Amino acid sequence: MTGARRAPQDQFLLERLERFALRLAEIDELLATPEIASDIDRMSKLAKERAGLQPVVEAYQRLRAVQQELEDAKALSS
Repeated sequence: MTGARRAPQDQFLLERLERFALRLAEIDELLATPEIASDIDRMSKLAKERAGLQPVVEAYQRLRAVQQELEDAKALSS
């Protein structure tokens, strides 16, 4: 992320968002397996979990992109 110091609650939130992103990737991998495809109940539960995580992870990814753009702009102005 950035080299800037963050308040503990900000760091906690960013770490939690990162865990959400990792879980979304894990769910995507699971949904691609034949074992899950043959287990309709488990596939349904994973799909619901994914649907809840996706908008949060997308917002987090946009935040990271904006933070990187800000860092790049600061570096150029230095």
